[in-house]
Amino acid sequence: MVRLADRRSALQRRAQIVQANKKRFTTVISEHRHEGASSESVFFSKQLQPLDGTRRPYPAGSKIQIEVVNEDSLVAARKLMDSVGDDAKGKTAVLNLASDQHPGGGYESGSMAQVSEVKRRSFEVFNLHLSDFTLQEEALCYSSTLFPTLLHSASHYPWPNTGPKSIAGLYSPGVVIFREALTELVLSSDGKLCPELPSKRRRVISVISVAAPRLPPLSTDGSDFEREEDRDNVREKVRLILRIAAGKNQRYLVLGALGCGAYRCPPEAVARLMKEVILEPEFNGWFRRIVFAVYSPPGNFQTFSRNTHRSS
Repeated sequence: MVRLADRRSALQRRAQIVQANKKRFTTVISEHRHEGASSESVFFSKQLQPLDGTRRPYPAGSKIQIEVVNEDSLVAARKLMDSVGDDAKGKTAVLNLASDQHPGGGYESGSMAQVSEVKRRSFEVFNLHLSDFTLQEEALCYSSTLFPTLLHSASHYPWPNTGPKSIAGLYSPGVVIFREALTELVLSSDGKLCPELPSKRRRVISVISVAAPRLPPLSTDGSDFEREEDRDNVREKVRLILRIAAGKNQRYLVLGALGCGAYRCPPEAVARLMKEVILEPEFNGWFRRIVFAVYSPPGNFQTFSRNTHRSS
């Protein structure tokens, strides 16, 4: 068990990272501008039209390789790009499990906002690991230049969480991964949490930010959504994610357990729905490889591994 004093210390160090990032974002983006880095983003306010099958980059009938890993999204993205090589450069997108209320969720507040989210999940706060105090979106903001791209579209916050107008999100085309993942709890030689990566280990990715349904009614046993409209909402949001990615020439995707943390969406149902949409004929021939990075809470990795894994 981690002592409360250790938790407070970690939160203080995270606040220091936020301040350090403010000073580094502009420089880091400038250093990687030749690789496509930028602080810009585009907001999509509604569902996109179905993809034109005549423009798919890969043959119809080709299978998508789907795998599930138990690690941070940005760690998974770096590993994916390193394993693929040059073809993944400029073609790798990461899903940000976003807040539709504030850019970056609780990132700027030093992650204290996560405590209230955890309580809403009915966890015992003092039995949690340090990494459980951070939502996935916040972790992305600590380790990359995602946050300024979200601020670029700040005027669009908040947007609806459910219903037709909730099928919305952001596309950030040039995000630089420039720090170790917070979830790795890596310390540098001078004791700094989340140390910067050397330039040659940094990677430029795109990020698609979409919010899951928040605290939807569940079935009696908690394994499924109670309402079909919430299932449809998840399906439509996944279609939006894939259409944005395909339309922006992103062929390698790192997805996640959409809404299966603080938003209390049922992992079994979400995993099933996400795979169901990925395998729809519309998306055949658009992607080379999809990785589900499912790091926490415990149990979600096994659920997604069981329901989404597929070899080519």
